[in-house]
Amino acid sequence: MRIGLDAQRIYRRKKFGMDIVVLEWIKRLQKMDQANEYIVYVAPGPDACIDKTANFTIHKNKSRLYPVWEQLMLPAAVKRMDIDILHCTANTAPIWCKKPLILTLHDTISLEHRTFLKKTETWYQKFGNLYRRFLIPRIVKKAKHLITVSESEKQNIVRMLHVPPDFVTVALNGIDERYHPVTDPQAQDTFRRKYRLPEHYIAFIGNTDPRKNVGNAVRAYAEYFEKSGKKRQLVMLHNDPKAFKALLEKWHMDHLKEHIRTLGYIESADMAIFYSLADMFLYPSRREGFGMPILEAMACGTPVVTSNVSSMPEVGGDAALYASPDNYQEIAGQMLNIETHPELREKMVTAGFEQCKKFDWDNAVQQILNVYQKVYAQAKHL
Repeated sequence: MRIGLDAQRIYRRKKFGMDIVVLEWIKRLQKMDQANEYIVYVAPGPDACIDKTANFTIHKNKSRLYPVWEQLMLPAAVKRMDIDILHCTANTAPIWCKKPLILTLHDTISLEHRTFLKKTETWYQKFGNLYRRFLIPRIVKKAKHLITVSESEKQNIVRMLHVPPDFVTVALNGIDERYHPVTDPQAQDTFRRKYRLPEHYIAFIGNTDPRKNVGNAVRAYAEYFEKSGKKRQLVMLHNDPKAFKALLEKWHMDHLKEHIRTLGYIESADMAIFYSLADMFLYPSRREGFGMPILEAMACGTPVVTSNVSSMPEVGGDAALYASPDNYQEIAGQMLNIETHPELREKMVTAGFEQCKKFDWDNAVQQILNVYQKVYAQAKHL
């Protein structure tokens, strides 16, 4: 087979959820499959994170506008290179591509709510949601098969897009060797000095997307801070510090400013130590297709407090503590449970290591290879 892989964003320096997933897939495919030929379509960027091999060719398409790249440049390249199957890996795909199409639909979030009407959305987020909202139902009708990343999300896809269950394959995300407890004292000290962090803190990852639930995370922290005897700082990643300070003023929580650190984005190489040094990880998201940070924190030996909705219970299993994302007092209660019960914390750390063993990138890629074979065989019989 000659397989086209859409991985447009993976060369950018700042990688987020879907970028990381696709990169891990490609790295495993390069190890596991020497029989098929792959053309990986990327945009130029500073982080050339995959190399050409005997059966992997890297094709760079230059366009600053993602829709132009996806809808015009990608199908032209696919036609010119005469591939057998196109696998689009990040929720959307070209509408006018005549080759058999496999779509990875990580989630149906953009289809569920009219998020583009929310004032808290940036214009970039509004456009992205509109783009996905328009494309996904149309692409699903053209696709030969769908891949998603959790059983929870498969149920959403079947229900919302009216496709049969056997049309959707689940390739569970994995956890790679970069995530492990970092115990070296020198590395810990260097990291703390680099980011000016206290010895103890609570970790949180979120952004301006309303589903990340920053408001209730901060309200839960305020409740925790009021009742805690230790009063750990909250260290937040991926938030605009200026915007966040404005929110604290709006919520009349100015007194917490000196106890909350906003770091913005940190390099992926630093994430393992960020989790390892935290006393706990707070992830009260309202909605996820998977929830990679839950596994990442557990792999680093950090207890997790997350939401009891969407895919989070599937990922966290019996190793996490859960609360309603709409109940900040319940979230704070679970934070205090970890802090005040050392035996619970120890039990959660051990259970977290065991939970991570259930998620393996090689298993995910084998599922994907099975889909390639199935779609190729169907195409040959047409």
